[in-house]
Amino acid sequence: MTLRFQDAGRELDGYVVVDSLLGGWCSGGLRYAPNVTPTMLAQLSRLMSLKYAIMEIPMGGAKAGLIARPGHDRLAVIERFGQLIEPLLRTGFMVGEDVGTGGDDVLHIFDSIDLDPLALVVEKARDRQVHIEIPPGLTAHDLMTPEFEGRVAGFGVVETLSAAAAMSGRDLAGLRVALQGFGSVGRATAERLVEVGATVVAVADVNGTLYSRDGLDVAALVGASDPAGSLDRAKLSERYERLAPPAWSEVSSEVLIPAAVEGALDASSVQRVHPDVRFLIEAANAPVQPDIERELEARDVLVVPDFVASAGAAAAFGVLMTGQAELENVWGEYTGRMAARTHAVLSSAAESGASAREAAIALAQQYIERRADEERAGEWRVRAR
Repeated sequence: MTLRFQDAGRELDGYVVVDSLLGGWCSGGLRYAPNVTPTMLAQLSRLMSLKYAIMEIPMGGAKAGLIARPGHDRLAVIERFGQLIEPLLRTGFMVGEDVGTGGDDVLHIFDSIDLDPLALVVEKARDRQVHIEIPPGLTAHDLMTPEFEGRVAGFGVVETLSAAAAMSGRDLAGLRVALQGFGSVGRATAERLVEVGATVVAVADVNGTLYSRDGLDVAALVGASDPAGSLDRAKLSERYERLAPPAWSEVSSEVLIPAAVEGALDASSVQRVHPDVRFLIEAANAPVQPDIERELEARDVLVVPDFVASAGAAAAFGVLMTGQAELENVWGEYTGRMAARTHAVLSSAAESGASAREAAIALAQQYIERRADEERAGEWRVRAR
């Protein structure tokens, strides 16, 4: 379902695309960019459906988008869009952040229409005979900070890498990792990699790639980064090699983690991927096309597709929103799922000869169909784990 919303007075042109509904819910981010199209949003909303389904969360996928125009009063346009889609927000569409928006923008939408998203979650759960208890004093503002969401997503990325490495008889300690993107997800992923003993040897931002065979100082990189993920080279060691942006995948590493934009690897750049690479962990939406994934898999690279590896934030908030976890155990619940579902995807691919993406889509579709059958039969109460 594609809905278009316009306000000529503000030159507002936006969409909400709903791919699926499960349990009366759908969720997805709000993208604010000049290249937003209904086709793009349809693809992204499908990815959201797959993220929830592969993690076995009864939540449908959706995506919202606003076309950014020169001279826009950005916040006013976002606020007005929130007012236009208010009926959707009050009945089952949970909007989040995406490219061009952050947690503050989402919170501004909720505040402007006087809607408490946590209260809505409790109400929707009650309709499904599920009890969710919100700790006293906790608000949506506590959960929608870039730091918190980035950390949730980053931990999930590393969990999928850990599961993939274990299937290859490898440990995370000592693995050499190259990252593309150093925004909230990239930063949190890098910090977690250091905590588990991996070595981050390359990081790329819009200005180029920083590389050190002996490893980059991640704490220094974090200190030199801005919220958008750009790195101030003047604050960093001169011993780091300064390379072109595409070089992140060409330097010697065993793990590639694209954590920024679509099209991180294409038909040309994939030919220059370093032969040491054994894992591709897709921490962004659509960073690699399926034909590129298959080419890498033919070189014995284990691929964890985007809607698996980048599902951390969706999984964490999803298990909370559906009553499958409570706040005190959400961390263990969603990270456990990230690892288990990665193992299931890669095992299925190995047994069937399918690509990892094909195996993951098949598993996700099985869950969607099973949940839809249960809902049609009236068996739609979520059982907490």
